[in-house]
Amino acid sequence: MRLAVAPVPEQYAFDGMGYLRTYYLMKQGTGYHDAFARAQAEDSRHDETFLTSPFNFREPLLFEVWRVLPGSGGDALLDWFLVWSLVLLVVVYMLAASLTEPGAALLGPVLLIPFLFFFWWAGTWFTFAELWAAPLGVAAVACLVRRWRIEGLVLLVAAVAVREFMVVLVPAWLLAWGFSDRGRYRSTWWVPAVAVFGPAAVLLLHVVLVPPLSAGGSGISTWLHGGLPRLLSALRFGWELTPGTSWVPLVAAAAAIAAAALARPPWRLAALLAATVLPTLLLLVVSADEWDYYHGAFYVPLAVALAPGVLGRLLPPSSAEPSDASG
Repeated sequence: MRLAVAPVPEQYAFDGMGYLRTYYLMKQGTGYHDAFARAQAEDSRHDETFLTSPFNFREPLLFEVWRVLPGSGGDALLDWFLVWSLVLLVVVYMLAASLTEPGAALLGPVLLIPFLFFFWWAGTWFTFAELWAAPLGVAAVACLVRRWRIEGLVLLVAAVAVREFMVVLVPAWLLAWGFSDRGRYRSTWWVPAVAVFGPAAVLLLHVVLVPPLSAGGSGISTWLHGGLPRLLSALRFGWELTPGTSWVPLVAAAAAIAAAALARPPWRLAALLAATVLPTLLLLVVSADEWDYYHGAFYVPLAVALAPGVLGRLLPPSSAEPSDASG
């Protein structure tokens, strides 16, 4: 596939090509919402009436960032994704090293390489917002467990602004605050306030900015076609190009929950259980059809990052754990 050539209208039938078409139109000066709507209408599967919900649009932040990145072709955008992949590997290690010793923490980025390999080579899959939101989510949780509050909140809001699924991480901040700040709630009220109202403001702004839509749409019941097979396919998404690795995300997802349950002190245990169980439940329950397996990409990197933490009791991290009283 020649990424340096813009997708031709009516000659593509894939979301990734639509996102790439949006990128090209924006590079030519078209505004995000007009570019996205046009790219969807030019998909051979759709027409001008396809967009019926604000969340048929992807959130604009990612595409606005793409617009200002150096380069003007899809090949340049892939280069930037390679750079973003390296960022992901770094923050995966950073999170894993918060839960276990440095050598064991290397398992996180090493195990994630086959997952990223798929997107480096598999056409325009790299344009999916889940992949660009994942590093922000992992970095946000890494800051949370290290008690870097402002940085973590900024990254949390940014993650939600790239892909709305990241809102399921919000309870992790609320639980961490609830367990660790007893007796100090009046002075740290801003933590849960930002954790709730920051993502809410981002989502509200997204809805407000969406232009008038076609009539119709579907109710919430359309999205409740999940089940265990949908969860498993979501977790396995992205591991297809490396034979013998389909078991890795399943083991990582189970190990991540186990690592969360073993984490100490209690505030960290509660926060990490929320950060692992809630995304798993989302992937289990929320699915419109069998093609929504790509949603798993927003969570699998976080699961792989947390999985080495299952060794944390045997191989504790080199730095002292924050206490409940730490700020």
